[in-house]
Amino acid sequence: MALGKVRLQTRHLLVRQPIQIAHAQSPWGDRIRSHLSHQWVLTLADAEATLAINVLGPIRLTNALVNHLTGQPDAAIVTVTSGLAYAPLVAAPTYSATKAAIHSYTVSLRTQLAGKVEVIELAPPGVQTDLTPGQANRPGYMPLDAVAAQFAQQATPREILVDEVQFLRQAEREGRFDETLTERAAKQREAGGQ
Repeated sequence: MALGKVRLQTRHLLVRQPIQIAHAQSPWGDRIRSHLSHQWVLTLADAEATLAINVLGPIRLTNALVNHLTGQPDAAIVTVTSGLAYAPLVAAPTYSATKAAIHSYTVSLRTQLAGKVEVIELAPPGVQTDLTPGQANRPGYMPLDAVAAQFAQQATPREILVDEVQFLRQAEREGRFDETLTERAAKQREAGGQ
């Protein structure tokens, strides 16, 4: 797995300044193709690595810090899921499942830590970052600054559901889950995916 550096801004962690942490890039991200033009097939090892990074990584980090955070005023844990937590991308079942798992984990954690640590879920759509080749300026993806602006809300909501994600979040509630899944898969096939 490739290791990279990311900047992590925190309200209360172990220090009161931006810190550098190493992160491993998911093998799923290495297989993203511009505009979903190719179907990806993950090996079992790839799927296990994706689960380890996207599910066990946040759980391990949270478990390592939760005792410290419960003793801090205004402490918060922010998890990052995706609209895919609510309506999966057919071509990325493992990745979608990891986001659904973290959504469920966040809901439970929020209840467990109520009154001690604020637990916030950020569910962005596709975001323009340098995570994968071409993603920083991919049409239809949301600029990173626009996603970050969601945190400027006072008080921070427990779920930050970026507008573009509402369609996916409400699909099941509005009785259009199967239709949404089918339409998204058809659009993917039209774009050259399987």
